[in-house]
Amino acid sequence: MIRNLAVRLILWLCNRFDVWPVEEARRNMGGDKKARSLRFEEFAREEGGLFDLLDKIKAEYLAKMGQVKPGDAKTLETLAIGARVTDQLAAQVRSVIAAGKIEDANEDRRAKMNVTPIRKSI
Repeated sequence: MIRNLAVRLILWLCNRFDVWPVEEARRNMGGDKKARSLRFEEFAREEGGLFDLLDKIKAEYLAKMGQVKPGDAKTLETLAIGARVTDQLAAQVRSVIAAGKIEDANEDRRAKMNVTPIRKSI
């Protein structure tokens, strides 16, 4: 009961002063694709990072699929969907990383295109 009252008080205070903890804790994505790509890549590729975590979750789903009885199609389907979702999450992270690399290459090309050639006068 005390917990319920405390939660209600906190929510009322948040509403009263227009402060939302979830929004305040979130980091602004920003418009810089390169910086975002670097943050994602650091987190994803470190030892025990996001890619390792997703691989572990997928391996657990596949191990559970091996233990399911052959006639239990609903459970197999649920586990297969879970394995596919982990693949899709990894693909989304890879696309964010690739977007940063593409933006970096585009900036290099733009910099090369803006160079004015030196003309010799006769």
